[in-house]
Amino acid sequence: MAQRGRPIDSVWKFFIKVEDGGKIRAKCIKCSAMISGKAGRLRTHLEKCSQRQLQNNFPKDNLPEILVPFNSSDTTIPPEKRVCHMIIQPKLNDFAIKTNSHQKEILDNRIARLFYACNLQFNLAENDVFKKTISMLRPGYTPPTRKSLAGGLLGKTFTEVTTITASALEGKDVTLVQDGWSDIHNSPVIAHCVHSRERFYFLNSVDTGSYKKTATYCTSLAIEASKEATDKFGCKVVAVVADNEQKTQSMRSKLKLLDNSLSVYDCASYLLNLLGKNITPSQIISHIIEINKYFRNHHNPGALLSAQKRSLKP
Repeated sequence: MAQRGRPIDSVWKFFIKVEDGGKIRAKCIKCSAMISGKAGRLRTHLEKCSQRQLQNNFPKDNLPEILVPFNSSDTTIPPEKRVCHMIIQPKLNDFAIKTNSHQKEILDNRIARLFYACNLQFNLAENDVFKKTISMLRPGYTPPTRKSLAGGLLGKTFTEVTTITASALEGKDVTLVQDGWSDIHNSPVIAHCVHSRERFYFLNSVDTGSYKKTATYCTSLAIEASKEATDKFGCKVVAVVADNEQKTQSMRSKLKLLDNSLSVYDCASYLLNLLGKNITPSQIISHIIEINKYFRNHHNPGALLSAQKRSLKP
């Protein structure tokens, strides 16, 4: 039988018909609002409701640039899925990596710390392989030059590390560690570190030059290092440790006379090394050295030894 009467407006697909005291009202499927059942008012509400749903679903700074409304004549889509479709026009920023000045400053500092921590040559920054590697990791970013690494970045990193160290050592009791040696150029060096139970912190190193490493000279360097630790890091030196040489023994005696509350003692590792030499017979040591030299200086026996499981080549 053919349907009689006026055809139902397609806008009703977005509403539920409700009878209210003999009047026909409409309930919005999206927001459940009750409005008059006139088609014009339904269309007006539907337009406002769709815009409000889009604004709630997307932040203001990311609103779509193109809106394609749902085709109301399409009856294949159920009412609960009848929403406006959105098309976002892509932007060039989505296909490019931008590095602003703040990001560049952070990246420069991290690369500089890599060079300083690993003791890398600053000329590596000018190497084409290094530049291409950085360019692949961060397109558009230019790493610091060797002049920057040796100039402003070095001073800035030194200040940052000093500040971090001072924050970690402030108000703490520390042990001053002194040791001396000669570098690859046979230049005499005396270095100082401080230990705060958690870890060691480098304090300074002195090229002694023409000065002899006497007990008096080592004592003066230890006093200066103790004052530097207090002034720079805000810590207090309560103990001093050095190796067991004769001059360092005299140095510890001098420091004890200057400050009776100061604890001074020998290096335990150095004492164990001396103890090992004293209790090991010299004849056994000579044979061990001879065997080690044989495997070190002869290629075939050394290779055969290395091929054995769990073997250690001298």
